[in-house]
Amino acid sequence: MWYFEYNMNQYEKRFNGEVSDLLNRNFNYAIALEVSEGKSLPQSGYSYDNGYNDGKELGIWLDPHLRGIDYFVAIPYYEEGGNNAGEKRGLEYWKGYVDGIYNNTSGYQIGFYWN
Repeated sequence: MWYFEYNMNQYEKRFNGEVSDLLNRNFNYAIALEVSEGKSLPQSGYSYDNGYNDGKELGIWLDPHLRGIDYFVAIPYYEEGGNNAGEKRGLEYWKGYVDGIYNNTSGYQIGFYWN
């Protein structure tokens, strides 16, 4: 697990090591995990464009930190907080989120997992 956090409108690395540390320990891939299990990830709405922009922001920040090892990225599943807390995000948002990350990362981003 490679931990990060979204705090005060910015992403912050919470993993103390580098990609080389993971590779030296014979890890074949990393899993990028937000420390509150996705509860703090920005989720701006429900549309494809909302998902794309949220994924793009994360991808642009995350990729330089994990370039050099294959890695998986979380997809936020439920709405956190607000009037719609507990509702699923929806297919259009998820499509946009996946495209936003995929189009803004290198070939090291190899997959996703539900968070």
